[in-house]
Amino acid sequence: MCIRDSSNSNWYVSTAGNDSITFVPSKDVTIFGFGMYYVRDGIKTYTIEYELIIGEQSIQKLKAVVTDKGSEDKVFKVYFSEDKSPISVEAGKKISIRVFYVELESSTRLFYGSSGSTEPVVEGNEDGIFRIENYRDSNNSSGTSSGQIPEIYYAVKP
Repeated sequence: MCIRDSSNSNWYVSTAGNDSITFVPSKDVTIFGFGMYYVRDGIKTYTIEYELIIGEQSIQKLKAVVTDKGSEDKVFKVYFSEDKSPISVEAGKKISIRVFYVELESSTRLFYGSSGSTEPVVEGNEDGIFRIENYRDSNNSSGTSSGQIPEIYYAVKP
């Protein structure tokens, strides 16, 4: 699912802050991971920390090494486990993703998405499956209209 439809330049990292977003499924889903925009300043490898929160409970806090292999794609994929095992989430339960930049300086620029929506159009027949909300502790300006987390990887439970 893509929650923002374009990528631009000049989103600056806040090493003291985080980029976060919340989404709420209208059906039971399994989630696998999310997409983040790459750094735009030529840094090829760096580390992020992320936290997955379901409801009010922190499910996992992990680090991910990001390696830009020079592809045209401006988004890298982060999976919640190495074997891409899904995490089940019931309809109506809030899912939040928080991302912290642990190795980047505050002047580092990243690509970012804009023109977001609180009810994004999802490829296929799943329109309206998610409602997107601002996360209460996001303090690097990510939100429903612009930010760093443009994709969420999921499947609707049968």
